[in-house]
Amino acid sequence: MGYWQASRIQALLGNAAEAHRYADVCLSYSHELEPFYLGYAFEALARAAKLIGNTAESKQFLAAAAAQADRVSRKEDRALLESDLNSLR
Repeated sequence: MGYWQASRIQALLGNAAEAHRYADVCLSYSHELEPFYLGYAFEALARAAKLIGNTAESKQFLAAAAAQADRVSRKEDRALLESDLNSLR
């Protein structure tokens, strides 16, 4: 989650390239983790793509994140991820 947090901070600061870089690293470490974490890696990539202005890529990552959210078994975790995804729509 540390790379996701770094990506989110960079996105909040408007540093699109750094947000994307940290999101890429987050994804690289998240493939073997639970859907919650993989979903947030895709969320970070969607947020960075949106910040860059790449709407098509952002939508693709949002869809991938939503697919992972559907697989999250813990209701509270799924709601948290879905809330963050909705903020990007």
